[in-house]
Amino acid sequence: MIAKPQHYAKHVDRLPLIAHRSVEPGRLVGQKFIPNRIFRGRIVEELRDAEKGIVLKDIGRRICIDWNREEHEEWLKRLIKKLVQDGMLEQRGGRDVLAG
Repeated sequence: MIAKPQHYAKHVDRLPLIAHRSVEPGRLVGQKFIPNRIFRGRIVEELRDAEKGIVLKDIGRRICIDWNREEHEEWLKRLIKKLVQDGMLEQRGGRDVLAG
């Protein structure tokens, strides 16, 4: 016997609540989704070893195996801006450096 939608409507109050799963911001690299938090960590890691800082295009090349300036520059600028707002990075002379 196949249950019809009306059957489910009568019993909807018996169904377990399903938590709403939020989608984490990020992007596809190949066919794999990489969350922005991973890229943020990669940015911090690259800057940790660069006392004089790194320019935006070089950060992109270092953290993204599929770096394409036309496709990814605005996304990377937003990540950097958020890291600056969070007090983790500073911008000095066109370069991004770790805060502190």
